[in-house]
Amino acid sequence: MLKNQSELKQAAHELRKATKPLDRLILDHAVIGEAFAGRNKERSSLRIIDEYTGACLSYPSTVRDHFSVSKACLHFAGRDAANFIVRVGSDRAGEIARAVKDFGWLREQSAPNTTQHNPVAERGIRTSKEGASANLEQSGFEHKDWPSAQEHHDTVRNFTELAPCIGEGGPRDGVTKYEAIAGVPFEGHIFAYGSLCWCKPDPKTIGPFAPKTLPGLFLGWELQPGFKWKGIYKVADYEAY
Repeated sequence: MLKNQSELKQAAHELRKATKPLDRLILDHAVIGEAFAGRNKERSSLRIIDEYTGACLSYPSTVRDHFSVSKACLHFAGRDAANFIVRVGSDRAGEIARAVKDFGWLREQSAPNTTQHNPVAERGIRTSKEGASANLEQSGFEHKDWPSAQEHHDTVRNFTELAPCIGEGGPRDGVTKYEAIAGVPFEGHIFAYGSLCWCKPDPKTIGPFAPKTLPGLFLGWELQPGFKWKGIYKVADYEAY
């Protein structure tokens, strides 16, 4: 039976699909620039997507080099960074190429001289920017707080959105993106970005009769490498904002 070109491309695409967590990651940079740098001078953000689970995280950075890419990849994959031969879909950026080579991973780069390098990555960056913008708008924070707003948006989606699944009864059926990649459900609290909260300060910084908690503004969750969470939240000093 003869197949047309479209069917052959679809068959090839099916063969390249990820079959387990960390089988294939998609990487792309969002360049923000000096004029709109973040609170800590962040000028770009690397977004990593796990194709199989749909889990994603953003990594704002002051520089765009292979060291920052390697650090982000190691945090995303955790110990499995050394155990898996991960496939990486990306554009032809030199910093990504070098980081992938250092890990001994396989790079699946886009075609040169094309305007759209990776539709999945580029659409994900657009969604991430829109989510960060909404976080800033509803919280009243300044534009320079986009790094934490973006991190909050991408992280909370892992806790609340279901992993991509075709058919019933599979390992991804009915589980969140976080559970699909971490292996356990998320059991922490979920708060809106910038919510007023109360946190425990360093005991050495307060007097013996001072309140044991101080007001703060919720920024997100501190995930350990490999999506491990140890119950630590990110909270900003209320007075600093």
